[in-house]
Amino acid sequence: MWLIFTDLHLNEYKAFATVNDKGINTRLLQQLEVIRQIRLLIRRHKVTNIFFLGDLFHSQSPTISKIVYNTAFYLVQSLAQNATVWLLTGNHDIFINIHIFTPFSSIPRVNIVNASISTTIEDAPVNLIPWGGVFPRKAGTDTYCFGHFGIKGAKVGDITDLSLEVDHKVLEPYKLVLAGHYHSRQKVLPNAYHIGAVMANA
Repeated sequence: MWLIFTDLHLNEYKAFATVNDKGINTRLLQQLEVIRQIRLLIRRHKVTNIFFLGDLFHSQSPTISKIVYNTAFYLVQSLAQNATVWLLTGNHDIFINIHIFTPFSSIPRVNIVNASISTTIEDAPVNLIPWGGVFPRKAGTDTYCFGHFGIKGAKVGDITDLSLEVDHKVLEPYKLVLAGHYHSRQKVLPNAYHIGAVMANA
């Protein structure tokens, strides 16, 4: 079984959060609880492959707090204890066109996807498309596509980056398309979905 989620946007938020008596951001604690629930699902359903479709981090500034980065590292490390992890880069995981996942590559069973790849996973053809990735010229009708991109025509918020929206003709041949980036869960095409952020207000 596969588990797919996206857009956790780890951060010490000022909005929708306070600081508790131990000095920890309450929104970050809520995100840790989401991680705990995901780990329970992995064990309960004997998940073999985990796909995270981008935007593990929220801040796009040159620096990220140690507690946020360590939380992200703990998340990926804990997921990889039970399954193979495919970690796609989103637009929030990049600074000046360089992804910030390099230390994560030291974790066994973690695959950093910062360029488009076509692979076979458990006998299923899969295309993995990170932010800014190039789609293959031709997709088979039995191929799955997971990635961090916007699907043209999807409902979006006022501040969403629309620069890399994908045309329907590119996606229609696929068996199933699951995308991150836009945070509202929605069906855009008969075979294509935005799966939505794992937390409200992400």
